[in-house]
Amino acid sequence: MYYLPFSWVSYRDGDEDLNFDDVTTSLENESLHTIQNELYPIYPVPADQEAVIGYTLNQGASVRLNVLNITGNLVEAIYQSGFHQPGFHTHKLDVSSYKPGMYIVLLQVGNKTHAQKLVVTR
Repeated sequence: MYYLPFSWVSYRDGDEDLNFDDVTTSLENESLHTIQNELYPIYPVPADQEAVIGYTLNQGASVRLNVLNITGNLVEAIYQSGFHQPGFHTHKLDVSSYKPGMYIVLLQVGNKTHAQKLVVTR
């Protein structure tokens, strides 16, 4: 579950005449360094056919994404040293051939490793 703050301002007469010609919105001078490299919880929980893996990168990097069984053996190598651009990424993982049980999804970015559990049922 994600927390999304939301606020609004009520309409006032004259709002339709607002002019934003002098406002520039661009990410060219902005930095994504406020975003952390993160592997988000995998959904749905439990998964039976397909699971969605989401992660963010604060800068372009070589990424390894693997699925391990509970004993630490490699089940599937999703990405092996593939370069990914900064930002939010998702991967749909077909788990229909996985045996029911718990798995570990590992995201390796540089020398840091992030882990999330994956539960598969039938």
